[in-house]
Amino acid sequence: QEMVYLHPCAGVTLEYLTTVGFDAGDLAFTPRDAFALWQAMEKFYPAELIEDVDPHKFFELEDESAVAVSATPSKKEKPAKSSKKDKKKDKKSKKGDVEEEEEYEVDLGNRTHRITLMESKKYEDKIKKRLENLAGKDPKATQTLLESFAPPTSLQDVTVELHDPRDINPTSSVDVYALVNQLCAKNLVPAIAFQLDSVRCRQLFNQLLLSVEAAEIAKYPNFREKVQLEYEEWEKTQAAVKKREAKVKAKGKEEDDRESQAFEEKPPPDIYAPHPDFVLTPAGSRLTATEFKEIKWQLRRELSEDSDDGHALVRSLRRGIAIYNQNLPAAYLRIVQALAQAGRLAVVFSDDSLAYGVNMPFRTCCFCEDTSNDVLTSLMVQQMAGRAGRRGLDRQGNILFAGLSWSRIQFLMRGLLPDVTGRKSLYPTIALQKLLSEHVTGEIMQRIVSHPLHDYIANAGSPSSPKKQESYLTKSVEWMAHFGLIKPEYSLISDVSVAKLVWECRDDPSEALGIFWILEALLKEFHHKPGDNIALQLALFNMLLRVVGREKFHPEYAHGSELAPLPGQEEAWEKLSRLLETYEAKLNELGSNAPEELRLRVALTDPLDGYVFRTVVENLIPQGLGTLQLNHIKRRLRGVGDRLRLMHNLLMRSGRFGELEEIVRKCFRRIKWILIDSEV
Repeated sequence: QEMVYLHPCAGVTLEYLTTVGFDAGDLAFTPRDAFALWQAMEKFYPAELIEDVDPHKFFELEDESAVAVSATPSKKEKPAKSSKKDKKKDKKSKKGDVEEEEEYEVDLGNRTHRITLMESKKYEDKIKKRLENLAGKDPKATQTLLESFAPPTSLQDVTVELHDPRDINPTSSVDVYALVNQLCAKNLVPAIAFQLDSVRCRQLFNQLLLSVEAAEIAKYPNFREKVQLEYEEWEKTQAAVKKREAKVKAKGKEEDDRESQAFEEKPPPDIYAPHPDFVLTPAGSRLTATEFKEIKWQLRRELSEDSDDGHALVRSLRRGIAIYNQNLPAAYLRIVQALAQAGRLAVVFSDDSLAYGVNMPFRTCCFCEDTSNDVLTSLMVQQMAGRAGRRGLDRQGNILFAGLSWSRIQFLMRGLLPDVTGRKSLYPTIALQKLLSEHVTGEIMQRIVSHPLHDYIANAGSPSSPKKQESYLTKSVEWMAHFGLIKPEYSLISDVSVAKLVWECRDDPSEALGIFWILEALLKEFHHKPGDNIALQLALFNMLLRVVGREKFHPEYAHGSELAPLPGQEEAWEKLSRLLETYEAKLNELGSNAPEELRLRVALTDPLDGYVFRTVVENLIPQGLGTLQLNHIKRRLRGVGDRLRLMHNLLMRSGRFGELEEIVRKCFRRIKWILIDSEV
C-alpha cells in the first residue's frame, strides 16, 4: 500500500465539466493545485486560448511605475520645521559634530507582489471557469489534460466491496499499521482516521494497537524482562542508599552531605512504558510516566483495568493512539481532546463524533474503508475534511482515502452536495410547549405551527394558510386533554415534571405517552424500595421495555429471544398488559382523528424482541455478532439510556414521582457501564 498524490482534477471527468461544472460541488484547490492546472493548460492548449489566465499577467501590478515613484522620497519636499526643543539641542551639540546637509535616498530594490489567499481564490475561480469553457470548445485536449492528472492504472483498477455487516470477523481492506507507519515516515501526523461505523471504528483501533504491541514483542522480545531487571536493580540501589543514609545520620555528618546524596538518586524505571521505537508520537510530544500516571488516576472510576499497565483505551495513549467514539466515558473524551489539541497524539480514530464543529484540527484527515452511500456522503466528507490543516502550524491540510474504490473516491472528491431534508416540525405533544415555557408566547406558538417546512415544499413554495395550520395546535390540545395531561381550555393539570418528560420525548410521541401511561404503575411497584437491588432493577427494565424501544422479535438474530416476564413477576406483567390495552382503547376513542404517531410501534399481539433485556441481564453485549447487529443493539441501548436519563433528571424534581429517582439512576448507570465495558 503506497500513497499516491492526487490532483483535484483527478476526480473530474469531461462529462462532469460539460454538464455539471465546478459550481455544483465543492472541489477545492490549493494555490499549488491551481498553478499545476495552469502548467497543464499551458502544455495542452494553444497560447491564445489561455493567455489571460497566465498567473504572471493575472497577478501583475496595475501600475508598477506609480508604486516605484511612491516608494522613493522626493527631494523637492520641504523639510519639516524644527521645533524650539530641537534648536536648543543643536546649540548644545559639540562643535565637532557634523550636521546633515543633504537628504539621502533609500534604495528599496525592486518591489515584488505578495499574493494573498483572496487573490489566489479569485485566480482559482477564473481558471476553473476557463477549463469548463475549453471542455466544450476543445474536448480532445481537455480529455488529454484530465488524463495527465489521472492516478496510476493500478489504483484505477481497484474495486473494494463493502464488508458484509453480518460478518463476525470482516476482512480488512486496509492494513492500518502499515498505513500509520507511512503517515509517520512522511511526517503527516497528527492524523484523524474516520470510520462512520462506530463498531468498525473500534475494531480498527483495536487492530492498530494490537499490531503495534505485537511488532514490539517480535522485534524486542526481551524488552519487558530487561526493564524489569533494571527496576529490580533500582530497588536494590534504593535499599543500599537508605542504609547509607542511616549510617550517615548516625555518625552526625553535615545535612548538606545527605541532601547531595539524595539529589543523586535516579527515578525508578517505568516498567510499563513501551519501547520508544513503537511510540507513534514524535519524540518531543510523547507522554511522560508522570503524565500517564495522572491520566490513569483521572480515569480510575471510568474504566475497569484488565491488565497491569491499564485499560486498552489508556494504554494506547502512551503510543500516541486514541479513539473518539460514541459510548465512551466523557472524562476519557476530554483527555483525548486536550492531548489532540496539544499535538500529543499521532492518530485519533473517530466516527461522526468529530465530524461537526469541534476545534480539533489535524495535519491529515484519513477516510478508512468505505461505508454505505447514505452514511458516507459528500456532505459528510466535506465536513470531516475540514479537520485537515492546523492554522499556524501546517502549510496545507492533507486528505487521504484508504480502502475505497477509485470510482467512489472520484465521487467523494467532487463534493456534489446532496439534498438536505428536514424532519417534521409538527408533533402531537406540541401543545405542551407553551404551557412549559414562559418564553413561548401565543404569537411564537402561532409562528411555529403556521409555516411548517414540509407543507411549504409540498405546496411548491406557496405559504400555507395560518388558519389551516392553527387547527393542528387545536388538535394537539384536544389529544393532550383526551389523555389527561391538560384541560380542554388549554391549561396544565398534570405534574409539571411529568409534562416536561412527555414533551422532551417528542421525537417518539408513542413512547412519550406510553411512559406517562405506565408511570403510576411504576410508582406503585417500586416506591420505597432500594434502587441498588439488582432484581428490582431487572424488574423495572422488564416493565419499561414494554413501552420504550418496542421492536418486533427478530428470530434471525444470533442470541435472539422474545421479551417475557421474569419469574415471580407474572402478575405485574399482566397488569401492564391490561394497562397498555386501555391506552390503545383510549387512542381508538379519537376515531379518525387519532394521530398515527401516538400508536405503539409494535402491535400488542405481536411478540417483542428481548435482546436489550437479555443484554441488561447478562450485563454485557454478547460476543460473536456482526457489525450490523452490534450497531443495532448499541442504538437501542442508547435509546433506553436516554429515556432513563430524562426520567431521572425531570422526575427527581417532582415531589411525588421523585421516589423513583434512585432506581432510575441505578438503571441508567447499568446501561452506561454495559456500553463502556462491552468495547464495541
